[in-house]
Amino acid sequence: MARTRLIRMIHELTGLAEPEMTNNPIDRDEVLTRSAFRRLFEVAAVGALVTYGPVLGPGIPPSAAEETLDAPTLDSVRLEGTDAYVSFTDHSANETSFAISIWEPGVTSVVVASASVPGSPGDERQGVTRSVNGIPPGKPLCATVQATITTAEYPYLQESSPESNRVCEDPADAASDVALENIRGKEEQSWATVAGQSPAYLVAFRNAGGNETAGIVVDISTSGVAALGDQAGVQAGWAAAGFSCATRPPAGGETAALSCTGGRLKPGEQTNPAVIVRFTGPGLGTIHASISGGADANPGNNGTALNVRVA
Repeated sequence: MARTRLIRMIHELTGLAEPEMTNNPIDRDEVLTRSAFRRLFEVAAVGALVTYGPVLGPGIPPSAAEETLDAPTLDSVRLEGTDAYVSFTDHSANETSFAISIWEPGVTSVVVASASVPGSPGDERQGVTRSVNGIPPGKPLCATVQATITTAEYPYLQESSPESNRVCEDPADAASDVALENIRGKEEQSWATVAGQSPAYLVAFRNAGGNETAGIVVDISTSGVAALGDQAGVQAGWAAAGFSCATRPPAGGETAALSCTGGRLKPGEQTNPAVIVRFTGPGLGTIHASISGGADANPGNNGTALNVRVA
């Protein structure tokens, strides 16, 4: 009896027609129950559409799915050994990452390398540069980039911009660019420690161009309380990159000078041979370095210096 009353209550609430009677009470209950729940679902769905608009998911407002991102403009691609450096202009203000794809021309169905790299809020930023590792060296390649947003509030929703324009680069046409990155070593020395000693400093440089560069020259000099020590112990490091080093007469303001010539580096290749430095007393000493080679199209990254304070 209680079961029959429950079924009649559902019938009254949903407004369903009286179900067809059967001799089997189980079949009768099943028919009515399926119809009742179907009616309840229809009523709930209509209510959700009227009250909230399109149903996106539990607790998701429509605005969360309406984020739109403008496609970035890809400005340039630089291939350097197994690395690609992609520069673009960002036209969206709220992206959280960028998806970069590297393609081989003529094989557009195959992505040879890709990366999802961090983004940051901004709009109309020019010269945004991100890198992709592991590209096949020496091949012509094309790139595209997309902006992507994922919010902390709705991490399961991700919106991507349309794909940017495609830019291609052929390493055979790339300009030469040898770059002197930095001089590495202790910037603070104790005279009690270095008196009579000659510590080593590393000169880090690389071929940032798209083709092999030969005839590289690295010039090193010192000033102040810094001077050059005996380089015999570090010659092998220079020779490994094809360099031959010899001292030269110091110019104005220099205490000593060394010129290493004949180096050769492949695209993206880097090295950091050492130079031996001695100090003549407490004070400030500086180690200077410059690099040249090939038809270098970017002389702005050809020099650096390191100040060392001896106390």
